[in-house]
Formats: sequence, C-alpha cells, structure tokens
Amino acid sequence: MIHTWLARLLKHSAPLAALLVSALTLAALRRRLRLARTRIFWPVAFGVFQAAGLEDCDAWIQHGSTSIMIHSFAVAYVSFSLAVLSGRHRHLPELIRAALLHDYFLYDWHDKHNGHRWHGFFHPRVALQNAEARFQLSRREADAILRHMFPLTLVPPVYTEGWILTLADKVCSTYETLARRNPYPHLQKQIKRLRSLAIRQEQARTAQSLEPESGGPACRLKGSVPWPAS
Repeated sequence: MIHTWLARLLKHSAPLAALLVSALTLAALRRRLRLARTRIFWPVAFGVFQAAGLEDCDAWIQHGSTSIMIHSFAVAYVSFSLAVLSGRHRHLPELIRAALLHDYFLYDWHDKHNGHRWHGFFHPRVALQNAEARFQLSRREADAILRHMFPLTLVPPVYTEGWILTLADKVCSTYETLARRNPYPHLQKQIKRLRSLAIRQEQARTAQSLEPESGGPACRLKGSVPWPAS
C-alpha cells in the first residue's frame, strides 16, 4: 500500500519537480548573466569604446541598416552571453575586446571601387592591424580577430573564444540581414547611455583640468564604470 502510494506520488510529482528545477536553473543563469553584464561587459566595452573611437564606425553600414559600431556591440554581447551561459568566464574581457574590434577595419566595405572587392577575405587582417596600433592585444584576442571569418580565412581559430566570436558574428550577421529595420533596440538604448557616460567623463576631465584643486566631478567618475544593472 505504502509502496503504491509512493510510486504514484513520484510519478505525478516528477514533472513538477523537473519544472521547478528548470525554473530555478533559468533564474540562476539570468542572475549570473545580469551580474556579469554589469560588472564585466559594460566596463570593458566602455574602455574600448573610448580608446578605439568606435563611435566613428557608426557612420558605416555593416549589414542591412546596422552600422559597424552597432554590429560590433551586438557580436560582443552575444559572444559574452554565450561564454557566461556555457561557463567560460576566465577570458571574458579578452573575448569582449576581440569582439568589439573584430571589424575594426575603418572603411566603407560597400565601396568596391576603392580596393575592397575582396573585403570578406582580407578585412580581419586589416582590423587586427588597426587594433594592434591602439591596443596591446593578447594572443587570444589577436587570434579571435584574425580568424573570425572562418571558413573564408581557411585557418580556424585556435582558442575557444575565437570559435565563440565566429559563431556570434554569423548569428548577428544573419539577423541584421533579415531584420534590416531597427535591429537590437534594447542594445541601442544601452549604447546611448554609454555615449552619455563618455560625454560626462570628458566634461569631468575638462573641469578637473580647469580647476585642479577643487576635485570636481572627475573624482566621482574615477575607477569602475558606474553602470547600473539592467
């Protein structure tokens, strides 16, 4: 009698228990992603945004109606999310930097009459050269940028981060080509906040240089980027 009751209880409670475990696991993953986004992704992205002048890339279209800057941020965020959700935390800053700079070629690739006919094959090396002119890249970052167009580049990425970037780039490129209008609306709002923060920091540095003894607002903006959780 007791065994029959336990068997029925287990039979009917197993789906509910599995659903509860799935919900708790999903909630834990979302919390992990949210914390990593606030503490790692946006601070790293902010540094690259300022140092590389990525806003200049907003003038050139990548796919559909998506600019190179928005595409780079989208690839960086998708790469970051894939790494966090798969437990690849060790090299997150390198992955984010590589993703933001993977298309740092600084020209309009649609202009085929200006030497860009074979853009798909050669732009990773141009992007790497431009990135190395501004940053001291690790081997992992350089490899991810150079090999992100595999199989067009023939030689595959060496590191896991390179494979993640390659996958994220293809996913985002497909979405941008199909979506065409207003891609990544939430991400664009976050980038707008990033721009505002960059302007505030620039104003703070200017105020500090004009009033070196006052401390001013620049002191409050030093250290980690004050990026609120989203």
